[in-house]
Amino acid sequence: MSEQTISVPQFMSACMTGNLKVVKAYVNQGGDINVVYSKARLSAPMVAGMFNQPDVMEILANNNADFLYMNTKGRNAISFCKQNSECRKIAINQYYIQTVEQKAGLK
Repeated sequence: MSEQTISVPQFMSACMTGNLKVVKAYVNQGGDINVVYSKARLSAPMVAGMFNQPDVMEILANNNADFLYMNTKGRNAISFCKQNSECRKIAINQYYIQTVEQKAGLK
């Protein structure tokens, strides 16, 4: 039985619900984890943060998801996370790391 290809809507839904099997399968198939989806221009870290899915946030962070991305309303993944949540801690940490890397010319 061959593995099914995970679509962008399935991936985003998995980020919302915390379906780690689907998130990992999407990453493993080489799916674009920095895809921006919907009219609201949401990224996977934004969706995971909005629905408080720290395990998804961790997978995204470990696979170089873009935590610097801002949507059309000027919001990034941090602003979608609840105060003092594990998701917010991950998002802030990744935002800091990616900002430093960008300023140092490493990315």
